[in-house]
Amino acid sequence: MTEPVSKTASYTFTNWRRAKDDVPAQEIVEATLFTDTWVTGEIPDLGPYSFINTIAHASDQPGRVLRPAVVMRMSHHYQPSADPAYRTPMENDFEHYHGGDYLDEMAALASLFLGRRLKAGGVNREFRGEDRFGRPSQFSGKPDPHLMLEGRTQIPRLALPVNLNAGLPALSTFPDRTVEQTNALIKAARQYQQAVWIADSDPSLAWLMLVSAIETAVQEWSGKATPVEQLELAFPELVKLIQESSSPELLEPMADILKQLTRSTKRFVDFMQSFPPPPPGTRPEEWMQFSYDPSNMKKVFSLIYGHRSMSLHRGTVFPLPMCEAPRFGRQGDESVTVHERPFGLATTSRNASWKIEKTPMLLNTFEHLVRGALLNWWASLDQVGDLDPLGCEPSQPN
Repeated sequence: MTEPVSKTASYTFTNWRRAKDDVPAQEIVEATLFTDTWVTGEIPDLGPYSFINTIAHASDQPGRVLRPAVVMRMSHHYQPSADPAYRTPMENDFEHYHGGDYLDEMAALASLFLGRRLKAGGVNREFRGEDRFGRPSQFSGKPDPHLMLEGRTQIPRLALPVNLNAGLPALSTFPDRTVEQTNALIKAARQYQQAVWIADSDPSLAWLMLVSAIETAVQEWSGKATPVEQLELAFPELVKLIQESSSPELLEPMADILKQLTRSTKRFVDFMQSFPPPPPGTRPEEWMQFSYDPSNMKKVFSLIYGHRSMSLHRGTVFPLPMCEAPRFGRQGDESVTVHERPFGLATTSRNASWKIEKTPMLLNTFEHLVRGALLNWWASLDQVGDLDPLGCEPSQPN
């Protein structure tokens, strides 16, 4: 039995590590995962989890109608509550908290690794003892998820069919990572899951949540930059003004004073530049493509983080052109392509106007970049290292 310590871990990490340490399963439960796309494949054994394909009939409106497409079967390897070693003292303990339960944790991870909308309902069947049929259950009272859609789809790829075997096996290294790494991944996945879920009904909020998903991972990833480099990225006009003034020597002390303000921008940009995904396989005409050139990416990510700050601190939401659904084009005679950036050189709407320089990409492009960066960061981590002991959290699922 792995000894518990005071460091907090998610239930998913704890349970998976106990299963790997051959702690006996106390019970098995099933819950339904809902999605709005056609699901193929099946995962019979992913640690203590199984993902069973219900072969839910494909909707004639993909991306619009939820289906109970997957049953997630999970074995609980918690210690009996009578074990004094696993009694948690009454103290503040919320570093791993993300607002959901243990079912939401795995559903969010599946959503991120599959790149689709996916949410969990409550436990609907329990297996205890020798009962091979299981007992239907609605004890949790957790409602099934609902999907609110408005207008044209923001991220067309979400409606495409997905194979469980194409994404979920990459989660097999989850119990081999540290508590901090897995906590960051789960919380980032929850932000991603919520962002794609509301993308059609509230794209501006989806932008914020995708930025937050990266910020969550950034806290566990360290990037280095001098205060002056941070200031140059966050406030280039200010740096230019100081350099052209009669006191250019003030640049370094001012940068040092403002480093707490500018560091977050630099770390966000560095993370996105360190783990960039390749462009999509099918792209629109060149004039509607977003440039993946590193120098452009650096400028654009700094701009996006500025929009994020304006939205959070001044109530100036993400520009409307960045929140409009993408237009479609064609590649050759058959392939349908999705535009990656707003149309035109400028936009005027709702008594506001934006030049294209302030609206460099659409939400579907940013979702591709965020998901790719998170998965590349996860893949970059060492699979085996000096792991922290098992976290000490509630002995049973909550």
